[in-house]
Amino acid sequence: MKYLVGYPHGCVEQTVSKLFPQLYFEDLAKLVAPEMYRSNNPVYYVKEGIRKIESMQLYDGSIAYWQGGTESNWWGSVYAAHFLVEAKKAGFNVSENVLNRLMKYLSQKAKEQSTFDYVTYLSTGRTIKKIANKEIIYSLYVLAMAEQGDIATMNYYKARPHLVSEDMRYLLAGSYALMGRWNAYYEIVPNAFTPERTDRLTGGSFDSDIRANAIMLNVLLQVEPANKQIPQIIKYLTQNADRMYSTQERSFAFLALGKAASLNADANVVVDILVDGKSINKFSGKDLTVTDSKLNAANISLKASGNGEVYYFWSAEGVKVNDKVKEEDSNMRIRRSYYSYNTGRLIPDKGFYQGELIVCKIELTGFDRNAENIIITDLIPAGFEIENPRLNPATELKWVSKNPMNVQYMDIRDDRLLLFTNLVRNQTKEFYYLLRVVNQGTYQLPVIGAEAMYDQEYHSYHGAGVVKVLQRLGE
Repeated sequence: MKYLVGYPHGCVEQTVSKLFPQLYFEDLAKLVAPEMYRSNNPVYYVKEGIRKIESMQLYDGSIAYWQGGTESNWWGSVYAAHFLVEAKKAGFNVSENVLNRLMKYLSQKAKEQSTFDYVTYLSTGRTIKKIANKEIIYSLYVLAMAEQGDIATMNYYKARPHLVSEDMRYLLAGSYALMGRWNAYYEIVPNAFTPERTDRLTGGSFDSDIRANAIMLNVLLQVEPANKQIPQIIKYLTQNADRMYSTQERSFAFLALGKAASLNADANVVVDILVDGKSINKFSGKDLTVTDSKLNAANISLKASGNGEVYYFWSAEGVKVNDKVKEEDSNMRIRRSYYSYNTGRLIPDKGFYQGELIVCKIELTGFDRNAENIIITDLIPAGFEIENPRLNPATELKWVSKNPMNVQYMDIRDDRLLLFTNLVRNQTKEFYYLLRVVNQGTYQLPVIGAEAMYDQEYHSYHGAGVVKVLQRLGE
């Protein structure tokens, strides 16, 4: 949860993934990430998140992928609608106009009958089959939640189960349950849990096996919390927690596990917290936070008594001494070089002059696979400032790229430049921006990094070193 609440980027999917935990588990959010709420509480951030999502609505009712952008993501729009419906039910003020236009968009898209090639892994091996876009079934579920269920379209997929993946069967069944049609629910929902195994997607519906199984658990906890499959799915998710990477996986898994934990609200468990064998505190039903210096470098044990289940987490923070980022290329390569703006010469030795204007060239190379939603993070050295994040194509720089990077969104901060783009297989894309060398001295040069936000197999880190800024020329 702390990862979600503190996630630093803000496309529509990531924005909603940060908001859902704060909507459902306000007290827990303050407990696990107190530094986020020194000036405001989760209610404030939920309200601000609602306003942000509303401001991202496009002409057709969908939600833009990036704030200020003109392109939407279907799954992101359904996900945002899911949140807004839940927020409205929780008593938050949601624009009726925005919600109605968004629901109209979902209703229209759900009728498309579009399909795609879906990869799943069975006991017989890897299988590819045509199924309905997962966004369709998710749209039907959210429409049912909003009391605008589309029975005709639901019946179409109920009669064609070969078009529905295992996780979407739960969503389709849940749609019927939300509309009070329990006979149809029991006809569709599987009688036993079989883990859904599929490929991880870097874009589109952001699919993965963790997310798929977490959705199944969410549906059961929503409509049939006594279902016998629930403990099995919880066990599967907890055993695979170390593979949770993306905000989608963490959000759906946390929401499901959080709902499951709330079912144990009547537990009467008492837990003694022992440090080196001595009790320093006791849990007896109310949320407890222990931040004692005695915990440092000690043996900590928990001794429980009573009936029921309770959950705990621990967090350690600090800066490692002489810790270095491992420089490597996995499925892509990121490189950075500097040039003099005035002379066009490459600056290979990382030696600069105070007041000098330099051009930073960023090159992103794809290997043998495409990937979406790549974030490039270029941390600049202390003593440097970003002068101009974009070079005008008319600039008289001889190396202005013939292969410009398609930057979908750019975030300029005091100490870094963030670029969001896609990876193109077997191609190198380039981006240029200007830096001003401000202060004399010797500074650490952090690595430049690139990674897929939804698949950790795609990453590249390179270029750590030291830069020296000498006295201004002529002085």
